[in-house]
Amino acid sequence: MTNEIDRDNEDWLQAIAGEPRLDADKFTNAHAAAIRKALLNRAQAQNEEAPDASDAGYHRLLFRLKREGLLKPLTHQASNTTSFFARPLAIAAVFFLGAIVVFHSYQINEESKEILYKGESGQFITRVEDPEKVAVAIANSLKTNGIAYQLIELPRGTKQLIIPSSAEAIKILIDHKIKVRSDTRSIDILIERKK
Repeated sequence: MTNEIDRDNEDWLQAIAGEPRLDADKFTNAHAAAIRKALLNRAQAQNEEAPDASDAGYHRLLFRLKREGLLKPLTHQASNTTSFFARPLAIAAVFFLGAIVVFHSYQINEESKEILYKGESGQFITRVEDPEKVAVAIANSLKTNGIAYQLIELPRGTKQLIIPSSAEAIKILIDHKIKVRSDTRSIDILIERKK
């Protein structure tokens, strides 16, 4: 069992490094690719926002700040009482922010009481008793309304449904008790079996 888990972990790490193994689990590769894409997009956005430290304007600004006396080294040492309280406050802040992230990462569908986990932008994960039945029902509704879709069968009974985002498609998903955001070009839903 641990060898299988180790193999899954290795496959996931290979996929997130941009070199997915062909013999790896398709769900593992898809999950790692989605995370890799989100991380690369975030890193690119941060690089575009950050000032270039080698920029001549940046150096001129630093020189001017020093010349005007506005940029001085800090000489004030924190008192013992400040450092005594700083560590517990920092730990409490980390736990508080962690709780916010965990609770923000999923929402509960009030009608069916199922938890919908948010994935990367436009990707949603829902857990149901019978993924095959739910996926086929949604696919039939989409086909009846003339909406294109792609239904992919993944390992462990998981189904992936990719749909171009439209008001009609979102209405159909809501009718099937799947809540999604409408601010994406396509909707990617992973339908997994409840554990």
